[in-house]
Amino acid sequence: FLSLVLLLPLYLFMFSRSTARKFSVEMSFPLFLDPYVAVIAYEINATADGPSIYVILFAQLFVYCGIFFCFESRSLRRAIVRTVYHNRQRDEHNERNAEPEVVDDVEMQPLSKPAIPEDEVGVEARPEGAKNIVLEARNLKKRYGRTGEYAVKGTTMAVEQNECFGLLGHNGAGKTTTFKMLTGQCFADAGEANVSGTDGTKPAHIGYCPQDDALINQLTGKEHLVILAALHGYADPFKVAKSLIECVGMEKHCGKVFKNLSGGQKRKLSVCASILAMSRLIVLDEPTTGIDPMVRNDIWSLLRSIRDHTSTAIVLTSHSMTEVEALCSRVAIMRRGLIITHGSPQTLVSNHGDYYKLEFRAPSSDPDGMETVLRTLVEDMLRSATFDRRIMSRFVFKISRTPSDPMEYSRAFEAALAISGEAGAADFTLCQSNLEDTFLALGEEDRSERKE
Repeated sequence: FLSLVLLLPLYLFMFSRSTARKFSVEMSFPLFLDPYVAVIAYEINATADGPSIYVILFAQLFVYCGIFFCFESRSLRRAIVRTVYHNRQRDEHNERNAEPEVVDDVEMQPLSKPAIPEDEVGVEARPEGAKNIVLEARNLKKRYGRTGEYAVKGTTMAVEQNECFGLLGHNGAGKTTTFKMLTGQCFADAGEANVSGTDGTKPAHIGYCPQDDALINQLTGKEHLVILAALHGYADPFKVAKSLIECVGMEKHCGKVFKNLSGGQKRKLSVCASILAMSRLIVLDEPTTGIDPMVRNDIWSLLRSIRDHTSTAIVLTSHSMTEVEALCSRVAIMRRGLIITHGSPQTLVSNHGDYYKLEFRAPSSDPDGMETVLRTLVEDMLRSATFDRRIMSRFVFKISRTPSDPMEYSRAFEAALAISGEAGAADFTLCQSNLEDTFLALGEEDRSERKE
């Protein structure tokens, strides 16, 4: 739209001057070659009309250079976006605070945006005794649309170097919006974020793998990595690109253009592109979605090596609890725009999911008849156990562990073995709850609160 507004007058001017050139014809004196032949010569002259085409080309060149500078200037783009954003916020604020118009015989109620409940407060996800903080966010808030609904209601967290921090939450919890604020893709309504001492509203050196692949469709995988390695200042971009391609198992597909790659192959290149930045902070939004397990383990090894042998901090979000447990030394769980708990994976399991999972598999002959028998035996022999769910021919129970009844694993195993033999189960499994169980349990609490 900006280029159209700026170039339209120039185009109209050029169109008005683009008519055919005019010529003048003048008759010169006749030349007599001999008494019988007379030749009349005419002189044709081009009439000077309007500015030279070179003047127009130079003017167009300067206009295009100015437009290119405006679009490529990051600070100018941010200033324009910030100005428009603050003007919109001011208009919305005035609209909220305006007194409602009262009309006779009609009951009017003022419209206002929902405020954050005073009792809905998140926790601060900060490591104890942190010294070398790479990322720090304080009370980040973000809302969308005219309804003013908050996507993030006040996130506070800190990540130190040599740490992999996992941000978990169900869809719509506010993870991606938080990442967009941390990486400067959108502005926070309130709060602030700092990356290595740099304000989050200013350009920062961050390696970022977004949820949606953002590479160029017309370039091959190898071309992407070579160009990015050269831009980041590596001495031998081709060698670096080759090493990453071998690490993620893309040797056979690195010559294909990006748009012809599968979803998993695109994710591999996006992860490699974020790693090439070698900045103090790498942000990964669901990095291994769609990647086969073997290559996923290779990427995990690469990320662990970067975490342990450089001064880089890694922040990631994932729906794979196995990935989080393999990489993250500290985890925070978001719910409805707030961080509700944080700590190491084992700490979260101990605080929110301290129980055993007991699972029996019924014989294929009579799975329905065994459910009643199993419930009766479990209630008699494991009084702290409760029935959780049935999955096909499998029956899952939870054995709670409390300070008054810690329930040692050996005692639970002996009881499970006796129940399995008496009920005639095909087999059984007894294990401690994991991070995924904790995550699901907190999600169930959220659903229960919403129903109430």
